[in-house]
Amino acid sequence: MPTHTEEPKLTDDPRLGKSSASSFGIDALCPGRQALLQTLPELPDLPEPADEDRERGVRLHAAWEREDPSGLDTEDTELYIKGLKLVEHALAAWSALVSSKLFQGPPVKEGKREERFYFRTSDAEIAASGQADRHYTLGSYGLCIDFKSLWCRSLTPAELNWQLLLLAVLIAREYELTHVRCAFVKPMFNRLDIVDYNAEDLKRAESAVQQVLWNQKHIDQRRPGAHCRHCKGVTACPEAKAWTLLPSVQTNAVGRITPTMAADLVETLNLQDCVRIWETQTSRRNIEDAIQARLKSLPMRELADLGLTLGEPRINQPITNPADAWCFLVMQGGVPTEKLWQSVSMSKTTLTEIVADELGLTKKAAEAWIKDKLSPFITPMPCERPLEKI
Repeated sequence: MPTHTEEPKLTDDPRLGKSSASSFGIDALCPGRQALLQTLPELPDLPEPADEDRERGVRLHAAWEREDPSGLDTEDTELYIKGLKLVEHALAAWSALVSSKLFQGPPVKEGKREERFYFRTSDAEIAASGQADRHYTLGSYGLCIDFKSLWCRSLTPAELNWQLLLLAVLIAREYELTHVRCAFVKPMFNRLDIVDYNAEDLKRAESAVQQVLWNQKHIDQRRPGAHCRHCKGVTACPEAKAWTLLPSVQTNAVGRITPTMAADLVETLNLQDCVRIWETQTSRRNIEDAIQARLKSLPMRELADLGLTLGEPRINQPITNPADAWCFLVMQGGVPTEKLWQSVSMSKTTLTEIVADELGLTKKAAEAWIKDKLSPFITPMPCERPLEKI
């Protein structure tokens, strides 16, 4: 059992390249993730893309740690105040509950804020860690607080959340606790999300943590899914790329994939993957056409259940009597003939059918006749070279 005074060797990465509570849920779903991350080169000099929400979150967490809102704008100051009030409420409710169980006990102790705890295996090797925004102890009871500064709509509820599960285990180990309460503080929603672990729960939670860590060592398998969106290794993971390109995934994307987004995505693909995707483009178009036909064939009620409906049909207005239209434009419309010719084009497909029928030729012979007889009137226009298989 580690003690509170033991500290790992300091490095630039406080996680030491191991699993962290904030992404432990991804590790639980994808056993091969950590092995992939270990193969990626370190790129410390590359600046991260600007992310206003992330920067706001960093500022808010720093303010909560120091309890100093200076530097926050009006909106974030309101979130800061809401966060502190939620912490006060969580702490008061927890300490009242614990005091009622202990009757008389020591005062509540607050631990170091933003402290990182380390999970060690039986041979004292560090295998994972987690950072608690705030934590408190009272006898054999503990309270762990984690701030979620903005919307965090996709956050797994506390009762099912791997981050809180690992933090509960870490704090219980560190202080030899038998009960731990963990709470997400969500000032944007002005609410708490709480989960309690008793002694039996903590035993099962520790077994779950050890199982995840065992899987990382012995199951070299990457399992793609929605969690890939939050994984640092997504651009280097073939399974994640393949999953991202699934029609069902693209359909459920937050917004449409713009040409710029598509170009950025393709730049991260392995060239062999690009070839495979190019080879299947006809199949994908056939599938998309069949999907559209199937959806259009559904009754309106079933379409509505899927969030769809049939829009108003487009009305095509082709000129079906070009001879009379031509005469009208020249004779009554006052359009010069030399200008009118610019609007006229001949469909080779239709022309081939007419020539074949009138001259009694096969389609191939009619195409050759047109190419030969009309060559003075044809201007070759080279197209872009297509891709072809060697």
